Amino acid sequence: MEANSAQSKQGRAIPTLGCFVPSLRNYYKVIWNGMAQVAEECNARLICFVGGELNSRTGIHQHWSVIYDLASSVSLDGLIVPSAGLQNFVTVEEMAQFCARYDPLPMVSIAQELEGIPSITIDNHVGLCEIMKHLIEAHHCQRIAFIRGPENNPEAEIRYHAYIESLEKHNITFDPDLVALGNFNSESGTEAVRLFLDRRKASFDAVVASNDSMAFGVWQELTNRGFNVPEDVAIAGFDDVPEAKAFIATPLTTVRQPLVEQGQQAARMLLEHLRHGTPLDNLTLKTRLVVRESCGCSPFVVSGPASPPSRAPTDISKSALARQRETTLAEMQKALCPYFPRVTPHSIEQLVDAFFDELQGKPDAQFLQRFSHVLRTGSMQLSREATESEDMARWQEALSILREQAQLYTRPDAAMRIEDILHQGRILIADVVERIHANQLGRTEVNTMIRFDVIRDLSIEPDIRSVVDSLAQNLPRLGVHTCFLALYEGTPIPPPVSRLIMAYDNGQKLELEPGGRLFPTLQVIPPDLLPDNKPPFLMIHPLGLHSSQFGFIVMDIDIERQTIPAGIYEEFSDQIGAALYRALLLQQIEQSNKDLQQRAAELAEANTQLEQFAYIASHDLQEPLRMVTSYLNLLERRYRDRLDTDAQEFIAYAVDGAMRMKRLINDLLTYSRVATHNRPNEATDCDLLLTQALSNLEVAIKENNALISHDPLPTVLTDGTQLMGVFQNLIGNAIKFHADRQPQIHISAQQAGDEWLFSVRDNGIGIAPEHTEQIFAIFNRLHPRDKYPGTGIGLAICKKVVERHGGRIWVESQPGEGATFFFTLPNTEMNGKP
Repeated sequence: MEANSAQSKQGRAIPTLGCFVPSLRNYYKVIWNGMAQVAEECNARLICFVGGELNSRTGIHQHWSVIYDLASSVSLDGLIVPSAGLQNFVTVEEMAQFCARYDPLPMVSIAQELEGIPSITIDNHVGLCEIMKHLIEAHHCQRIAFIRGPENNPEAEIRYHAYIESLEKHNITFDPDLVALGNFNSESGTEAVRLFLDRRKASFDAVVASNDSMAFGVWQELTNRGFNVPEDVAIAGFDDVPEAKAFIATPLTTVRQPLVEQGQQAARMLLEHLRHGTPLDNLTLKTRLVVRESCGCSPFVVSGPASPPSRAPTDISKSALARQRETTLAEMQKALCPYFPRVTPHSIEQLVDAFFDELQGKPDAQFLQRFSHVLRTGSMQLSREATESEDMARWQEALSILREQAQLYTRPDAAMRIEDILHQGRILIADVVERIHANQLGRTEVNTMIRFDVIRDLSIEPDIRSVVDSLAQNLPRLGVHTCFLALYEGTPIPPPVSRLIMAYDNGQKLELEPGGRLFPTLQVIPPDLLPDNKPPFLMIHPLGLHSSQFGFIVMDIDIERQTIPAGIYEEFSDQIGAALYRALLLQQIEQSNKDLQQRAAELAEANTQLEQFAYIASHDLQEPLRMVTSYLNLLERRYRDRLDTDAQEFIAYAVDGAMRMKRLINDLLTYSRVATHNRPNEATDCDLLLTQALSNLEVAIKENNALISHDPLPTVLTDGTQLMGVFQNLIGNAIKFHADRQPQIHISAQQAGDEWLFSVRDNGIGIAPEHTEQIFAIFNRLHPRDKYPGTGIGLAICKKVVERHGGRIWVESQPGEGATFFFTLPNTEMNGKP
């Protein structure tokens, strides 16, 4: 496709493609690289939404998928979805419904066919059958265990059915005890081995996993248990991720998916559609068995001397070489170009021509010089990948192609010269590998220190502004040239509007409006802040902690200049999210403290006003009340002989009402002063307080012939006057509500951990359980005033006093069976009486 030829339908200068990935590691990173290569060739922008698996219920990724809601035609012209990787926890139907949300945005699905959506798939069935055939026929395995992928994943199910069919084809009985369910991560491979060996007591001579990550877990668990791989158990995986050759000590036999090609084809199909309206059709790519040491085969090398061809010409045929040249070029390009972006078809052409010049003995042939140049150029990017370990066997594969093609058209006596040239090529590969590994080790250490320093700096910042400033200062150290931070404004998540709090481009922090810039969330980035000519590759990652998703970060992933691998950006984004979350919490705490201070000031003002009310109630209100009472009494004494019975009764009612009003005012005054008029707590003998309370109740006790007893009571830190009022109220109520029998009241206290538990038990009329809460509310009465007099404030005062001292109060009772009031006070060690 010609550069600059595709044009955005939304008026953008360059077309913009989006892709959804659960992660930018392993499998997904390779697919993304394929998309990125085509996007760069075609001058298109690629935005990668990193949002975890749909409906995941485990791990920190389970709430990431909200980031997929940011994708729309507002910012995108087309969308690529690796459906099989997203749907491990959803059904095919649910996956189709998810994709339908983005209609009419042009879409391509990778690895899973979805109705109505063009799909790029691989031949999973053939690939798994090839592994099984190799293990059975080449290594004579008969007890082959299999680890399935998630049941919702269609690719995993195809591989599982291929396993069963392969057993049937080779007349091997299917054993369900040799099958375990996995979820495509290494931990499930480890758990499968434990299931086979510990719970099922199964024996096996090989294990095939539905993907490489689970195979890594199998290898780890088997080696931990003392098994030798492949001598005791052969292992095979599926995918051929970069770690398959170098992650484990025993390079992994696997099926190579054309991962790069899947990404390339998806991006190319969408861009062709945007450019010419080309129909989007389904495409199936072939897989390839890659045999390595984990199954028992020898390491991948070009082994042994060249065997004489079945038909060897007597000399080198120029016409034959010309015919073969095109085939050799195609094979070499297929082996190298998809995996090494810097290796161009032109450089491959020069390399092949130099090789055949060497074969013909031309004095100016420069094959080794050309090969050294192509090798260094192609591996240059890999040397910057601090945590990646690329499969350098692809260079060996390229030499094998040259060896195979050259043998068809050379004399037998030229075989030694071919091997000599290729041997020197292998030495060059080994030298580059050694330098790459040394470079990676050094860069890994440096990058680890850089990330540690950056994360440490972010974690100590006290507020959002400081986090943003620290991040902007550290981005150049991480090789990040473009970065945007946005926080969600309101609900739902994501909301219609977000607030951009940082804009960083081309190594400079851009000025924003005070407090940040509000913009439509679906824009992802305000268009005026991101020029069309840069950067071509962006990653959008959620910011949040578990279910608290509060924003997103956008960073460039420049495959030419990036300092750290793409997958590390996920970890870094998580750390930025944690730092922002901490800053937001501190901000909320600070605001809460300000609100509490404001509330405390308001309460202090209210208390002042309450004190003023109490003063008015005790003086200004009571003075006219005393006058009313006095004149009524005077009227009754002076005119008693002149007033009839009705008039005397009316005066008696008025006097009684005035007296009740006086008691009510006094009780309200007492209630209001519990928190405002109190003395400092001091050691107080509760026996003395009880004696004073009983003295105040002496008249009521004698009139009702009440029998009162008590146990020894403790000494506590309290406001003695207020606690004495509690005793007086509770005992007075017990006497008042005594029914038709002699009142019997008992007061006790016992130590209960770090508090004292007081009780006042009586044999009175009792209280229904449904009323035991409401009796402590102010003015709440259960009985008419003419039967049981009172203001309905006494128990409310008791509750307020007890709670002011840090205790609680309640009642246990049944109608007709008396009541027991309990209250607690803190237990503080005292000198003398306990």
